[in-house]
Amino acid sequence: MQSEIECRDWNSAWRAAMAASSWLKKGKESWNRRAASFASNADHKSDYSRQFLKIIRPRSDWRVLDVGCGPGTIAIPMAPRVAHITALDFSHRMLAILQTRCAEKNITHIKPVEGDLEDDWQTLGIEPHDVVIASRSFVPVDLSEAITKMNRFATQQVFISAPVGIGRFDRRIMAAVGRSFRPGPDYIFILNQLHGMGIYARVDFTVHAFNRTYADHHDALNSCSWMIPDMTNEEKNRLSQYLKKNLVFRENRWFLPDTPPVRWAVISWDIPKRTEKSTGNSHGN
Repeated sequence: MQSEIECRDWNSAWRAAMAASSWLKKGKESWNRRAASFASNADHKSDYSRQFLKIIRPRSDWRVLDVGCGPGTIAIPMAPRVAHITALDFSHRMLAILQTRCAEKNITHIKPVEGDLEDDWQTLGIEPHDVVIASRSFVPVDLSEAITKMNRFATQQVFISAPVGIGRFDRRIMAAVGRSFRPGPDYIFILNQLHGMGIYARVDFTVHAFNRTYADHHDALNSCSWMIPDMTNEEKNRLSQYLKKNLVFRENRWFLPDTPPVRWAVISWDIPKRTEKSTGNSHGN
């Protein structure tokens, strides 16, 4: 007899949880606007990148496809450890920042490609890589299709990091503007969908303090606004007053104290060696 987990349609559950969540998937223009602030904050907000790379243990012969690469949060520190990185992102401003960083660091083996998880990767000229990663960027419309696609473009391993619980959201920010908060699906949906597809994945966790630090109150207001889609002027005023009351100045930056730690699940699995007779989708560790 199948268990409840095995019987449940996790693909449909994923869609329903996404539709019911307070979070909205940001489009290109939203990420283009956020690119500069996102890039400047990425390195000092937490040590996520270091922990993620410690888990995946990059190899010098790897050719890596980094899906949703952003400004190079993972690609830049990973570059000295691998042979090649194809950096995919739908925000041209994120890719521009990545290219600037590569030039500054004399990195020549990162290839930026403008595109999305939902795009036809073959049309974009992307070929299979040894490893495919989606670091904090795996938000597909169809969970099953996205997993199948990543399997098709990986010859050795796949790594996905997904939030545990509410991830980077802060309930205090939502409460300050008077909104209720309904988190979207977390890593357990992906893990159970994989199980239903016969993929028995490994799970590791990054756990770290998340430093909500800002250059000034205006920076804090802009940085926190991503959590509140379509924020009204009244809500913006409430958030501004909350930040003015609660931000603390230390070491030349403003920060929001008592921010709870953030956890990310790093889900990984091996791709079986493909042969002409291989037709199944069973995966093992």
